[in-house]
Amino acid sequence: MDLSPLAFSLLADQLAYLAPYLPAGLLAALADELPRHMLAGAWLKSVTNLSTLPISVRHHMASYSPKAAFLAFCSPTPHVVRVRAGKPAPAPPFHPVDPVQMLVSVAGDIETTAFDTRFLPLVRTVGTRPLPAQPLGPRYWGSPRFIEFVVFSAHQEALSHPVRSIRPTTCGWCREPVAAPRCPFCGAANRPPIGRPPSYARAGELPAPAAPAPDGARPEPAAPPPAGPAAAPGAGTPPAFRPTAR
Repeated sequence: MDLSPLAFSLLADQLAYLAPYLPAGLLAALADELPRHMLAGAWLKSVTNLSTLPISVRHHMASYSPKAAFLAFCSPTPHVVRVRAGKPAPAPPFHPVDPVQMLVSVAGDIETTAFDTRFLPLVRTVGTRPLPAQPLGPRYWGSPRFIEFVVFSAHQEALSHPVRSIRPTTCGWCREPVAAPRCPFCGAANRPPIGRPPSYARAGELPAPAAPAPDGARPEPAAPPPAGPAAAPGAGTPPAFRPTAR
């Protein structure tokens, strides 16, 4: 996946949190869906060696200016914009559902004043959590000096909405619920359904359990809960998602 190390770390935490409550096929689909709901990028002083995101010749030339600064976004869409001195910082191309939280890691001896005063007010976070610099950050951003960040929604439905936006189908070969034209488990070609996902009468309501399969037959996997992660039988309500430091 083409994500920055900090964004990939957050995605791994979210998938691990949802794993006990969703089938594996739906988790595989969420690996592509969840990055669309987060704002991830970095504040850079130079993009000369940046090869993971599309940049222009003007960005290359501007990198030689001693006062150059750039905002490079890898999620939800790859985008690089120059931050000009004396002018307001460009508005982020995406803002998660309020309230939002931010994870930040600073690498090298880069000055953070401009980032704190010009970019943070545009994000309107309710909390910022500093984390250690990610080991693969310099390779991804092409520089040893950067401020990497991930902005994500802290709303109680933040993980339920991506789950509801996926409409899975049962793989015709391995019977896993999948949402891609090709099954990520067995490689069989499938035709995903067209239209909006089915909705249940009450939020969190799950389909009725399937009848026991006859001996020797492969059981049909249960449909994933479109309303978001629900507690497994006998378990309590899962606690609110909290990213872990890596």
